[in-house]
Amino acid sequence: MVKDQNFQVLLDAENEAERIIEEARNDRDRLLQEALDLTHQQEASFEQRIPEIRESSLRRAVQHANQVISDYRNRHDERSIELRELAEQRETEALDAAFRLFMDSTD
Repeated sequence: MVKDQNFQVLLDAENEAERIIEEARNDRDRLLQEALDLTHQQEASFEQRIPEIRESSLRRAVQHANQVISDYRNRHDERSIELRELAEQRETEALDAAFRLFMDSTD
């Protein structure tokens, strides 16, 4: 009779352990499914935002390109002014030299 009771206690303990293991497996499976569902939701949300992200990036790139173009134009304009002033200065010097040569040749 004691053996039967001991056997029954062991059997009950084994059944309880199996129940706990099954419950843990179910919890694990539920948590994994929740994590997968959340991941899929986040992926879908990100994919919906791709056009917005792309447009924002393109807008920033265009703004940067426009700024670079503006900077190059400003530098070009400044350099053109410097070259024009230098050309005018050289033209005056050349005219003076030519006039001196002309005056020296008529003497």
